[in-house]
Amino acid sequence: VITEEMLANAAYHDHANNGNDAKFSFIVTTPVSEYSDGVEAWGCPECGYVEYSGPISAYDFFNDTTARKLKVAQAGQTIHIDARQWVSFSKEVIDAMRARQDDITIELVYNSNGQLSTLTIPRGTDFSEVPEDKYTGMDFLALKLNIAPVPKN
Repeated sequence: VITEEMLANAAYHDHANNGNDAKFSFIVTTPVSEYSDGVEAWGCPECGYVEYSGPISAYDFFNDTTARKLKVAQAGQTIHIDARQWVSFSKEVIDAMRARQDDITIELVYNSNGQLSTLTIPRGTDFSEVPEDKYTGMDFLALKLNIAPVPKN
């Protein structure tokens, strides 16, 4: 993480003109979470000089984390997924759900038509009607699995 002190020192350490890129690396300046984007910079971790920076996608992080959670779950486990901020899953998540359809239960909390709802996908659910080649919306997933979301109070 780049500190204020490092940014102040960067004025005295001009990496852009001395060709000293060997010390440069990617530095996470704002950590990403499942709910907010992060920021990653290319620069000097010693002095804080930043050549350029860009976003780290919270949506991608959410999908990666969710897919990993599904892949490492113990057989018979119920996996809770809080997706209230998102409207769809990536192909990676759907593939992980499909791969585990026979041995885990998934409890998905999301906003269905403006109502916070729970979609419980029991172990043994058939995913054959869920398309394999694209992002899949939560309500579309419920429709294809023929499972109605239950509104939360």
